Amino acid sequence: MRLTKTIITCVILVMGLLQGPLIYYYVNGFGGFLTLYPYMLVGFLLSVYLVVKLNHKESNTPFIKVGCIAGIVLGIVTLFSEDAIEYLDWTLRRGTRNEIVEQIKNGNLEGGRLHGRYFPPISNPDNNILVEKSNGKTVSVEFLINSGFLDHYSAFLYTNNPDKMKDIEERISSGKRKGFAKLDTNWYRVNY
Repeated sequence: MRLTKTIITCVILVMGLLQGPLIYYYVNGFGGFLTLYPYMLVGFLLSVYLVVKLNHKESNTPFIKVGCIAGIVLGIVTLFSEDAIEYLDWTLRRGTRNEIVEQIKNGNLEGGRLHGRYFPPISNPDNNILVEKSNGKTVSVEFLINSGFLDHYSAFLYTNNPDKMKDIEERISSGKRKGFAKLDTNWYRVNY
């Protein structure tokens, strides 16, 4: 019984740790719906099983007790941590996104799916980037945060297009559209 509880505790802890990044990077659209709910159901059922089995005190260890509570708390916290993971993703991978933009500006890279060297995906869920060039002078590159389910998506956007920048700045200053923010020079967080 103790070995089973220890294994389930480890599984719950790993699931809790992976849940936030899994949701952020891989759970988008209908496929996300099919993935997320079974994942959460398995975590919930394992947690309930372990909590019920904590009544058998003779087979409990401090690791099982603390791990059970920590796994459940971690699972709940990471379920609502998408904003924190988005912030970390932007902060830690900003240089990589700048390199990709420079490659696009120099004509060394086109839009579409980037090859698999970016793990976790630099643009969710499949490393697809959206590139818009006009007159050889302006470029806009969107790195998807959430590709959406039907008609919604959010992205980190690099643009040096003055018209697009003006439109986004107006959306930000009006305060009417949530999900728009200026991140840096020529960089925005957009939500359509």
